[in-house]
Amino acid sequence: MLRSLVGSEMCIRDRYQRRVRGLFSQIMVKSRMEMVGVGSMYTVLLLLLLRRLKINWRWLVGAWHTLRVCLEQGTKRREVRVEEVESPDGERAIVWWQRQEEAPRESQDGVEDVAEAAHVWVILPGGMQSGDMPYMWHALDSGVLDKNPSHTRSTWCLFHNPGVVNTLRSRGIVGLTETCYLEHFIQQLLGRGCEVSLMGFSAGSMLAIAMAKQAEHAGLDVSHVVAIHGPDSIRLAFESHSRWWCRPDRFFSFVAMRTILKAGSPRFLPEDRGGGLHRHWMPWTQGWPWMRKYVEQVFGRPWEEIEGDLWSCADDMAQPLKIPVLRILSLNDPVISFEDCVDPLLFRNLDRVLVTPGGGHCAPFLDKELVFTAVSYTHLRAHETPEHLVCRLLLEKKKIGCDTCPVPEGSWIGLAQ
Repeated sequence: MLRSLVGSEMCIRDRYQRRVRGLFSQIMVKSRMEMVGVGSMYTVLLLLLLRRLKINWRWLVGAWHTLRVCLEQGTKRREVRVEEVESPDGERAIVWWQRQEEAPRESQDGVEDVAEAAHVWVILPGGMQSGDMPYMWHALDSGVLDKNPSHTRSTWCLFHNPGVVNTLRSRGIVGLTETCYLEHFIQQLLGRGCEVSLMGFSAGSMLAIAMAKQAEHAGLDVSHVVAIHGPDSIRLAFESHSRWWCRPDRFFSFVAMRTILKAGSPRFLPEDRGGGLHRHWMPWTQGWPWMRKYVEQVFGRPWEEIEGDLWSCADDMAQPLKIPVLRILSLNDPVISFEDCVDPLLFRNLDRVLVTPGGGHCAPFLDKELVFTAVSYTHLRAHETPEHLVCRLLLEKKKIGCDTCPVPEGSWIGLAQ
């Protein structure tokens, strides 16, 4: 009887062990299958990531160029003299003058006495921000403003429209291509016998081009204009941003709202003309739709009626400009997309367009020699005699067009290889 009990116990134990081994085998097989599935999933994700990197490689390189300038210039600052220039309507533009031992002296009417400086670079920062930006100091450190082919003494200043770094007195925001305040400042410089050149960055390049057109109508003797990495219209830039997955238009909306609140106009404007913005809760999260709606509210007109005069330079380039204009663009600009924000058909009406494969956003001075040559050429174009004009046209007639240029044949363009 004891033998039968032991035998039955051994049978039960063997059966239990076989069942445990079978269950363990099933678990191992299942785990192997899951491991294979996880590995396949990681492989697919890696391939998708590599494909996305390949598609956006040019954008990533441009973002690195921009970040590189920000890292290099992040802690660098220039000492400047801050001056207020009061306009006929009572608003005040803010000008930061170069401050050094030989810098121009201050005059009684609030504008620097630049009689000793024969040439003045008026620099226009981008968008609704001050000139205290890394790309601005990078341009100054590059020495491009010191290269003066006419061998005249040169200085520079940063011009800010009213409401950018100071408060407004009686009006709402100033349009990005509204030229009245810059025109008033240039008239004062020309009255002191100075030669004036303009250099605009990003959205400031739109103001520079618009001022070139306005200078023709007003009879202002502006020497030449350099427009760097700007769109044809701010609408094109923000509409492009609103289609990106990261929605950078929301960031720029936040910057615009912060500048508007610092300017103080929402506190004295009526509710139906942009007042009371400080009481709204984070309207900038809507991005471009909110910016457009707010601008229409402030000016009291639809966007289509005010875009050409206040927020775009496309109409100013619709006809050939008499003032030499150099426009510099980047194919890997991470902010201003060349494909979405630039119309190559307008290149034919500018003196010269330089399209570079690199440079990011507002960092074309990474290739100093290329930009120096283009800027020097434009400066010389502003001083060429009729004899020089004939020689230049004969030389350019012999040049062979570049098949890779993204513009129609016959346009004035230099494409960096």
